Amino acid sequence: MSLRVLVADRDEDHSALAARVLAGERRVSRYGFAASAERLIAKLAKGWDLILLDEQLPGLELAELGRQMGRLPLAPAVLLLVDGEETPGTGERVADARRCGLRCLGTLSRPLNSAFVDALSEQLLAAPPAEVVSAAAPEKGASAAAPKTPPPPPQPPETPAAPGSPEQTTPEGATGSTWSPAALGPAGVALKRLLRTTVIVPRRALGPVLFRLRNLPLARLRWNRYAILAIGINSFIWITSIAVIRHAPRTYVSEWIINLPVGKSASKVSLPDIGIADTSYAAAAATSTYDPRENFKLIYFTPTVLEGAAALMDWEPDAVEKPIITLVENTTAMELSVSANDAKTAQLLAKAVQQSFNRRLNQLRDGEVEAKERPNRSIADSAQLKLQRAQSDVARFKKEAGLTYPDMLQELNLNIEKLRQQAVSVQAASQRSAEEAAALGSYFGLSPGQAAEAFELQNDTVFQAAFKEYGAASAELGTLQETLGPNHPKVKAAFARQQGAFNKASTRAEALIGQRLDGVSLSRLSVREGPTGRGNLLETLVQQSAEARSRLQEYTTLEERISELEGRLTDGAETLAELEVLQRDVEIAEAIFASTLAKIDLGQAERFAAYPIVQVIEPPNLPRKAASPKPALVLAGSMMATILSSVALWLLWSRKPWLRSLSRWVDT
Repeated sequence: MSLRVLVADRDEDHSALAARVLAGERRVSRYGFAASAERLIAKLAKGWDLILLDEQLPGLELAELGRQMGRLPLAPAVLLLVDGEETPGTGERVADARRCGLRCLGTLSRPLNSAFVDALSEQLLAAPPAEVVSAAAPEKGASAAAPKTPPPPPQPPETPAAPGSPEQTTPEGATGSTWSPAALGPAGVALKRLLRTTVIVPRRALGPVLFRLRNLPLARLRWNRYAILAIGINSFIWITSIAVIRHAPRTYVSEWIINLPVGKSASKVSLPDIGIADTSYAAAAATSTYDPRENFKLIYFTPTVLEGAAALMDWEPDAVEKPIITLVENTTAMELSVSANDAKTAQLLAKAVQQSFNRRLNQLRDGEVEAKERPNRSIADSAQLKLQRAQSDVARFKKEAGLTYPDMLQELNLNIEKLRQQAVSVQAASQRSAEEAAALGSYFGLSPGQAAEAFELQNDTVFQAAFKEYGAASAELGTLQETLGPNHPKVKAAFARQQGAFNKASTRAEALIGQRLDGVSLSRLSVREGPTGRGNLLETLVQQSAEARSRLQEYTTLEERISELEGRLTDGAETLAELEVLQRDVEIAEAIFASTLAKIDLGQAERFAAYPIVQVIEPPNLPRKAASPKPALVLAGSMMATILSSVALWLLWSRKPWLRSLSRWVDT
């Protein structure tokens, strides 16, 4: 046999505690709660075995309550709820309750416990009890007395209800076998366990809270409770939405686009006396397994780039968040964006991020080039050292060999050849002059020396005066001899003048040329001008003779110089051979050094092979409006939340019959 209990208590905490105690008692088939006298009287007709009554229940009048109970076919037993242990006056309160027509068994000290419920159930469900029994705690020896009236007939068991919810009743015609777990099998048992865990237990745990809420003045009617809940939920939704739209911090987004061009580059350099140096590189391109834009994306996300942008903005190192990067499909472009609290700051932040990225990218390129050039630099340094050594050897050898300037021996050889050519030319000119002088001398019967003596005599005035006098005397003598005999006084006088002039001229010639002249020689040495141009020819004879002698002397000098230079060249032949060997070493070292430097210089173009050139297609823009919050989106979300909350409240309104059946089935 089961027990039906109604708790009429103003104390919500105690009602919640009573709900937990009664829910755990298998002997209690049904329990309910009433927070006021009005609700207590309204629930009397449902039939109860025991009422736990608070004397200070709002609106309680024991006389009215007694009259209402008197109308019932079977009056329930009543226990008065008191705080603490039994106090003086308890008997008077019990007597007053009985005088008002209540079937009062005694008093019950709060809080309710399961031991009392067990003891009370045994006494109420046993034989007729004594007249009046104090219903104190069973551990003090007090036990509840059975009522004078016979106990009510057994009622079908009910599922205990949560505090504040309407009392649970067994549906008419329902039996335990219909909802038996055995009838449903293992699946039914598992389903019952799941429902007990997810629905029934949480509902019972929230019972005290719901009970307090339901006992508010405006929440006593079910429609009021749901209306208040709906107004509260929707007010919260829309007030929050409006507050977000009006007071939420604005976010501005600055966007920009970069491109990674893909292409090839080649360069070629011609090195004189060395060869041709060329280089080429191809920028990294996306493949099925590799996309260089992913590398750039990772670089954008590195702390180095973000902290560098923060430093440019004069912010804290961790104040810059990662930019949002989108890789445009089937292109080499990347879309980037950053956000800030105002438009200008967003644009400046975007520029700072890109500048920091470019700086980091150049550092990576320089590091790669340095890693590649380090071996070439070592080779270039070694080649330069070898070149310096070879040049030092050549300079030292030239100094020791007396070569004051480069290619001295080669120039010496060239000078010898030039002198030889000049000597041949001088010798030919000397021979021509000698031949011309010989021809003129043969014509005049004079040697070049005699012709010179004649010109010397011609330039002497004393000789010329004597020679003229000799000529005049000779002419006069010739004229006289044609008509007069040798002994004629005139002939003798003319002959005497002729001899005197001859002696005078001969004496003067001896003084000038060192020899006396006879008449024939005196006539031959005469350079008097005549129709044949004797004077000019004799002058030519003298000039050609002098030129021949000068050319001969020059030729002799040239031959001596050539002999001297040939001696020096012969002595330096071995030196020249050694110098050529050293010069060859210098040329080889120069070629190696120049080719290495060319390779290093041409390799500068490869710095964009791993990290291509970044082209900013669209610079960071200045946002015109905030990206968030978006009023349309917020209002749409609020409308959706309103609809969902309304649907949830409707489901909550219609859940009660279903939960009643579910609770009864789970508890069976």
